[in-house]
Amino acid sequence: MFKGDCAACHLYRPWENSAATLRRACAICHEANPRASMVPDLHHLTDAAGKPLPTNEEFWRATITAGKEGTLMPP
Repeated sequence: MFKGDCAACHLYRPWENSAATLRRACAICHEANPRASMVPDLHHLTDAAGKPLPTNEEFWRATITAGKEGTLMPP
């Protein structure tokens, strides 16, 4: 998704903290207005049944590191 000059800021720049990470690498898609229907709202994640999806540091680390297979979410 991020290639060339865009990758330099969104992927390869050292991240100071999680808030900066969210703004620089996640919000560009997940907080866009309007946001594409296939892009989830990270503040209101739900499971397949529509119930709130519990998250923790391990969940976010795994998702960011491995990406989401079958989606546009890159590792």
